[in-house]
Amino acid sequence: MTTPTSALGMSHIQTEFGGSNPVAISEYYGVNANVASSGLIKMSQFLGISAATIQILSRDLYTYGTYSANTPCIFHSNGLCQMYADTGASNYTFRAVGTGGDYDIKWTLNSGTTPQASTGWTNDTYLNCATTRTVYMRQTVNGILQCNLTVSIRHNANGTFITSNTLILAAEAYK
Repeated sequence: MTTPTSALGMSHIQTEFGGSNPVAISEYYGVNANVASSGLIKMSQFLGISAATIQILSRDLYTYGTYSANTPCIFHSNGLCQMYADTGASNYTFRAVGTGGDYDIKWTLNSGTTPQASTGWTNDTYLNCATTRTVYMRQTVNGILQCNLTVSIRHNANGTFITSNTLILAAEAYK
């Protein structure tokens, strides 16, 4: 959706960007490239804008290899997401506005083997996107490792949830 281009009210902003009641404009620092990330926020900054600036693709990623297999999903601080599977790399932009520091990202294990992740990035823990974050399955012995994750992004300034989606990571090795 998009906020109205005229007759804008706080309820329109809350509907588009989420937040808690009572609604306060300070909840929405930097939620869009048009909106100030600090200082004075004006209602006019919210005219005709959308929260749909972040996306996480729902994907099944699978690798199969002799001696080892590695299936990473890399969320770069510049907004590029790289996903690797036997079908090749799949790159897309998951963040269209703001900077990496404006957002936090987390993964939550739904089922399967706990994946490996960037240093300090543990299950159900938000970390800032100013640093590249990687979550992956690596198998170095015969067999398969698999997990089902939900990856979520929120706004760093106010903790407002933005989006989430499911990833399935699988790595199979044989010798």
